[in-house]
Amino acid sequence: EGFQGDSLYLTDGPALWWSRENDFIHFQMNCSADFGTIQYLHFYTAEKGNYSPEKLNQTHSILETKSETLSVKIPLKDYRYVRAESETSKGHFALTSAAFAKEI
Repeated sequence: EGFQGDSLYLTDGPALWWSRENDFIHFQMNCSADFGTIQYLHFYTAEKGNYSPEKLNQTHSILETKSETLSVKIPLKDYRYVRAESETSKGHFALTSAAFAKEI
């Protein structure tokens, strides 16, 4: 519960954050030459109605982009929440808090 909130992230270098756009969560990542290019960006989701932490799904992945920037939109319609983890080519990490679906 301590790591819940809009657009919180932990990092030892690269920036990885999210924002809400209608029914999507927009993830953005920026690195610099000091931290390397994006090695991977994994998105983890929990399906609606699924409250078991053991049922976390790695839903989408982007691997070895050779880029220092990335922008991805993930639809929230089927998920209770989505979060992201990343690593750069020089071994630096970043991860986000979970973006929870808004209850209507």
